[in-house]
Order: sequence, then C-alpha cells, then structure tokens
Amino acid sequence: MVQYEITHRSAAIPADLYIALGVFGEYYFFPSWQPVPDRARIMLPSNAMHAQTVLQITLPAPLGSGGPFTFYAAITSPNSVELLAELSYWDFWFID
Repeated sequence: MVQYEITHRSAAIPADLYIALGVFGEYYFFPSWQPVPDRARIMLPSNAMHAQTVLQITLPAPLGSGGPFTFYAAITSPNSVELLAELSYWDFWFID
C-alpha cells in the first residue's frame, strides 16, 4: 500500500496533487495510473493532516528483483504550476 500524508498549517485551500510512478523510463500518473499527465484536486484542511491511499497492490510471488522505481509528488495551486511545497520523491527496489 502506498499513501501520502500532508500536514497543512494554515487556512484551508484547494490544491492539485500530482503523483507519478517512474518505471524503467515510463511514467504513470495518479489517480488514473495511465501514462498521460493526470492530477487529483484535493482540499488541504485548516491546521490538519490530509492522508489518502493512492495505490494498493498485491505483488506476485516470487517477484524477483527489480528497480529502481521512483514515486514523484508535487502539490500546486489549482490549475497552475506554482508549487505549494517542495517536490518530493521516493526510490524503491524489489529484492529477491
């Protein structure tokens, strides 16, 4: 399971959430997980944490080794490229 958590310390605001999964040079975008840019409109609550599961999968066994794979995440003002927080990323591997 993959989820994000965002802590927002000011007034409630709408935002666009971009999450991409990089797999061997290809990119798949949340929430559709298609290879075309996509985003989710979220509401960042006032002085609170916002969390959501974005991907839940069961891996086949044996999976073998693979990677690196990378999740990238950005939060922007709605319909713009103005970042509301730093770009984040997370690398991971499967190890047999």
